[in-house]
Amino acid sequence: MVPPTIEPLVQLVLVGRPAVQYLLAHGRADLAQWSLLHAVIQPLPPAERGPYIRQRLARVALPGGPIFTPEALTTLVRHTNGVPRDMNYLCANVLQAGFQAQQQPI
Repeated sequence: MVPPTIEPLVQLVLVGRPAVQYLLAHGRADLAQWSLLHAVIQPLPPAERGPYIRQRLARVALPGGPIFTPEALTTLVRHTNGVPRDMNYLCANVLQAGFQAQQQPI
């Protein structure tokens, strides 16, 4: 048996969407009492959303014309509310659909 003065041997790091924070606050108080630190990634400000997607595309795209039309980029930004993970996910799905449809720009 471990004496109570010794620190625990295991540290857990939970990373997740806002639902994890809600679960800790409302459903699992036993976990919340052990939480020493938490951070929340906020949605990007509107002025940074389009440049964020363009910067991500610049890292993986071949040289050529634009991948997304301005209208498509505006629609992607609007539907994701600036959440980086959601923007990445939606862009990946739209890129895959555009590739399958052999459409460029999307």
